[in-house]
Amino acid sequence: MPRARMLTLAVEDVLTNFFFTAYPTIMDELWEAGDLSLTPEELLQRDEARQARQKQHFKNSYIKNGQRMRDKESISWGERNKDKLKVYTDRYRNKNLLEKKFYCTTCDTAFPDSSKLKRHNTTVRHLSLGGARVHGQVLP
Repeated sequence: MPRARMLTLAVEDVLTNFFFTAYPTIMDELWEAGDLSLTPEELLQRDEARQARQKQHFKNSYIKNGQRMRDKESISWGERNKDKLKVYTDRYRNKNLLEKKFYCTTCDTAFPDSSKLKRHNTTVRHLSLGGARVHGQVLP
């Protein structure tokens, strides 16, 4: 790598670090300038005040986020389109049943999703037909 390029990268790195540390952050308002002549009791009082301001800051931000989430624009796609979501899920469940994607060979039964198959593997019917448990796991 040429020296000029290395020098340019080094200067860029120094300036990036300098400006990044100088950039104000959200938490800066929670800190106040330190005084080196404070007693331990005063330091504890300042720390308690800082923690109280920090809790209030986070509480305010959670309240704002909670209000934002309750807005109608923020409601998830699934909540707004329950009828479309039902069509999509029914389509994939039927497809899984036809393809026997989640299938128990012991009981010769297909299931629409993996959770139904896992639940079936723990039933008395499945275990009585020959499904076995090994180290707490049910085998088909």
